[in-house]
Amino acid sequence: MRFLIKCFIILLTSVLFFNCSTENERSLTEEETKQIEKQTLSLAENWLNSWSGKVDPEKMMSNYHSDMKYVWRGVSPPGNYETSKAGAESMTTLDTYYELIMFNVDQTIVDRNNAVVFFHFDDRNGSPYGKGAVSLMMTRRDDEWKIIYVHESTIENHE
Repeated sequence: MRFLIKCFIILLTSVLFFNCSTENERSLTEEETKQIEKQTLSLAENWLNSWSGKVDPEKMMSNYHSDMKYVWRGVSPPGNYETSKAGAESMTTLDTYYELIMFNVDQTIVDRNNAVVFFHFDDRNGSPYGKGAVSLMMTRRDDEWKIIYVHESTIENHE
């Protein structure tokens, strides 16, 4: 029995190892990495800009993958595409105007179809919800980048 278990583990490991050597996982060239960084940063900027001025739900939702999730400042469970769309549409009735800026940007390119862009943002108008940190997990399908997961949190001063 132990022999069969060992054989199964060896077989499973071999299958997983060789099947994971796909085109998507080969090393990226420096040029490919820079191109992905440029594309994903552009999507992050589009996302942030959709909040600036009067919130633009159509522009905002165009950034998202249909299976997206959104964790907003610890609220549980995470929102999905439909709840995010409803939230964005409800904001159009508010008199809040954001003038958001992005800083402390950090990017992680996981592979040619997955990336994370992290950044801080602040509102020049001083809104209490206009300051925070965001991680945007992005995926590429059919050569188009979309945000599939958003994690937004507050920034606390640790002095």
